[in-house]
Amino acid sequence: MNFLKDERTALVSARVSQVTLALTQIVLLGIILYRGYLLNQPDSQLTDLRLLLAFSVFGNIFATLFFSGNFPKPGTRTVIVLYLGLVVVLFAVLSIWLGLPSISEWQTTILPVLVGPALLIGLYLLAVKLGENRLDR
Repeated sequence: MNFLKDERTALVSARVSQVTLALTQIVLLGIILYRGYLLNQPDSQLTDLRLLLAFSVFGNIFATLFFSGNFPKPGTRTVIVLYLGLVVVLFAVLSIWLGLPSISEWQTTILPVLVGPALLIGLYLLAVKLGENRLDR
């Protein structure tokens, strides 16, 4: 049996593989939540699954950005608003969940809230830039 490979079949194949990967990641997240919260397994037994999920999600985002250039490149104002929004939401959620942080322990309470979103946005912009450079070549 011969299969013709044209743009349409390549697009369908890419979409099917993306949906399959997304479903696999959702199932992996479900396993982590089930084992962590229903079976009450300690965090040390879930670290490998969490790392695998993080590598899969962020690796997929980076590869999509790098190879396809499908994601938008936000402007400076958008980046600043996104960063401030992420910091406020993260601070509010963690403050409600864990209580207000003490200033004396800012390295472990406030610094991650400030650095985490900056790191994520920076990695996103790096992947977008590398993908742009690849497409330009």
